[in-house]
This record gives sequence, C-alpha cells and structure tokens, in this order.
Amino acid sequence: MNLAVITRPLHKIVKYSKHMLVKHSADILTGFTVGGVVLTGFEVHKATLKADEFLRINGYDQANPDTQKVLKLEAAKFYIRPVVTGAATIGCAVGANYINHEKIAGLAAICTAAETALNEKDGKIKELMGEKALDKLDDEILADKGREILAKTSPNDIIDTGTGDVLCVESYWTGQVFKADPNIIWMAQNTYNERVLEEAESGLGVASGDFLEELWKNVNAFIPKKAYEDGYNATKNGILRLECHWDGDPKKGERYLVFEPKNRPIRDFAGF
Repeated sequence: MNLAVITRPLHKIVKYSKHMLVKHSADILTGFTVGGVVLTGFEVHKATLKADEFLRINGYDQANPDTQKVLKLEAAKFYIRPVVTGAATIGCAVGANYINHEKIAGLAAICTAAETALNEKDGKIKELMGEKALDKLDDEILADKGREILAKTSPNDIIDTGTGDVLCVESYWTGQVFKADPNIIWMAQNTYNERVLEEAESGLGVASGDFLEELWKNVNAFIPKKAYEDGYNATKNGILRLECHWDGDPKKGERYLVFEPKNRPIRDFAGF
C-alpha cells in the first residue's frame, strides 16, 4: 500500500486542527482564563487558611520582630501555587487580548478579576465558586485541622467538662480537645454575643478570650494571651459566628465536633 495514501488523511487532520486552533485561539485562551480565575480563587483561599494556621501554631503573635520575619517568609511558600496560577491566568488573558482586540473589554474585566482573586479572597471566591462550593471547601479544611489536632493530642490532654462525652475540638485559638455536650458551645456563643451587642451601645467590643472563659467556665483550661488581643465589635466585624464540622477520629473512629469562628476576630475590637 502506498504510504501517501495512509499519511495524507493524517496531514489533513493536522492541518485542519492547526487551522481551528489558530482561528479559535482567543476563545480557547479566554476559556483558560475563566477557569484560571476560579482555580486562583480556590488556591488563594486555601493558602490563606494554611498560612494563618502556620503562623498561629508557631506563635507569630508572641515572637520577636526577627522571628516574625522568618515566619512570614516560611508562610509565603503556601502562596506559590496561587501566584503561579494567577500569573498563568493573566498571561492567558493578555494573550487572548493580543490575538483578538475586539475582546479587549471583556478580557480586561477577566484580568481584573484574576488579580483581585489574588489579593481579596473571600468576596471574590464566593462570587466565582458559589456559596455551597466554598462552604464545602471550608468544611474539608476544618476537618483536616481537627484530624491534625487529634493526632497530636494525648488522652491526658483532653479536658472533661462534665457536661457530656462528645469529643470537641476548638481549632482556632487553642487547639484544645475536650469532652462536653456540644450544646454548651452554642450557649457560650449566645452568652458571648449578648455581651458584644451590649457593648456595641458604647461603641466597644469584647475580647475572644471572654468566649473561651464562658465555654470552659467550669474547668481549668488554659486560655492564651492572644485570645485577649482580638475580639468582636458589633459595629466593626459583627458578632461571633461559629462554623462546625462533624467527623470521625482517624485512630478510634470516634465521632467528634471541630469548630472555629467563621468570621475572624479583629485586633482593633476595643473601639478606643
């Protein structure tokens, strides 16, 4: 059989594919850009949570300035992936712009969205991914925190509040594991928020440590200094809203509840 008979159709396919790629390259790059915006938002959100957790675990707030610089550099590694993704996204937008000038306005908006996703995580990620997808991501990250804390906690470190036998993990301020009736968590949140609203009349706020004091009022639990350095002010960051996730202990299979603030506390909560 003549070799040309076999290869001629392949040449046609390659030539046609090349033609279609060139013709629709702007559309293809635009598609990559849109996908890149979503992926960038996902990576930035995930990197920010990991960086916050890394700095908290390593005592950033109590460290001296030199140590804080080192910790910041270490935490920066979590942003490598979102930065690369964002750069590639912007590159696709610029390339599409270059290929087809008629789409400048639309692609410029996409470029702006990509850059915003790198710098402003929460609002943009919700817009790009949707509330349900973002909540699912938060649940997965919260579950990972719970497993990590439980893996490092010995039975002697678990506090028994005397109110119940459900394993609970406070994953933001202390990493403390305790046994309790989960209802005491919501009761402590409600009592704390009542104080936040009361103080709002004077423009003041309440330290996060007060929530932990209310939560563990019947036991001797350690509350770190940093919990009194941030807090909630109803006129600035609203009241405390906890998010929780039920999961299973990877060692024993025991069901546990991990929780942390959904809306982060702020430093200038006092209102002075």
